[in-house]
Amino acid sequence: MRGNQTNNEYRTEVALILTSLNRPREDKAWNYLRPPPHIAPFISMKPLPSSSYPVIHECVVLDGHKGKMKSNSDDPPNSYYTSDLFIAHPTIHNAWKFVGRLDDRITLTNGEKVLPLAIEGRIVQEACVKDAVVFGVEREVPGLLLFRTDGENMTEPEFLARVWPAIEDANSRSEAFSQISREMIVVLPIGVECPTTDKGSIKRAQVYLDFADVIDDVYAKLQSSNGAELNLDTAEMEIWIMKTFHALGVVLSDETTDFFGAGVDSLKAIQMRGLIVKNLDMKGSAGSVSSMIVYDCGNAEKLAKRLVEIRDSLTDAEERSDGIADMKEMIEQFSVFTEKKLDYFDNKFQENVVVSKKMDEGTKLADSGF
Repeated sequence: MRGNQTNNEYRTEVALILTSLNRPREDKAWNYLRPPPHIAPFISMKPLPSSSYPVIHECVVLDGHKGKMKSNSDDPPNSYYTSDLFIAHPTIHNAWKFVGRLDDRITLTNGEKVLPLAIEGRIVQEACVKDAVVFGVEREVPGLLLFRTDGENMTEPEFLARVWPAIEDANSRSEAFSQISREMIVVLPIGVECPTTDKGSIKRAQVYLDFADVIDDVYAKLQSSNGAELNLDTAEMEIWIMKTFHALGVVLSDETTDFFGAGVDSLKAIQMRGLIVKNLDMKGSAGSVSSMIVYDCGNAEKLAKRLVEIRDSLTDAEERSDGIADMKEMIEQFSVFTEKKLDYFDNKFQENVVVSKKMDEGTKLADSGF
């Protein structure tokens, strides 16, 4: 008896559109779906932008498919974007493996949305990588968990050095906020398994739950300044900030150059914040270096001054007291109101009084018989 497995792609909005049921007997790729012949003309696989190899495609159902109950796009007219993502079989024509949903994106604290599948898909092409999982939901920057293939005996630094070119390649194809920095990568011990479905898809929520402590530790280290040795004055701090930004690819002509105008995006701002707490001795006050400090300060001069203030123990209480003093001063300044006479309304009131008195006198005369 033949024990072939089958798989189907069915949606309420478009009915059955893909299946592995009618494949040839010798075809064992049950987890790759194909559109039936009468449906194939109405199926379009649209490549996602910034997608690396293997290219991620979104399944789009075109107008004319009898099972399509609704449309959600006019590109092309009356089409339906399913949000289901697939990669093509390397050798079988028009066979597609489901890899996830478009809404599987990871939303960072700044609202940017990272599409993990393209990044992960590129990295798992390396023979030494069994699985790769991007993390970072409601965090400042994304990170990466690397699961090793069985029998891999490299040390963690050796393993990361082997995989790093693939990560750089994935970064080059991704938006700036989606790029993975070296300090945000976790190489897991040999034998640690990644939770996956029977189809081989990553159980993303389960991964985040199972490895929550590992992920938290990555961000804790990012926030920590333990081991930082640089103790600079304000002028030296300005020079260090400008040189560090130059290493990140941002050229500041002087200490007053606006960060945003010079090309500092959200990723570089967060990277700079990480380098600050990693390299500058903040005297135990690294936690007071906010995630938005680069944008809040705006240039090297103001950033250096603020960092020195934090390091030299300008506490939150002192900052709040200064703010309260400023508010009290503003209240006193803008709480002096001069009395203004509304002549128009006063005149109208007097006219009404005169008219009212005349009406009363007329009423009394009428009552007396005149």
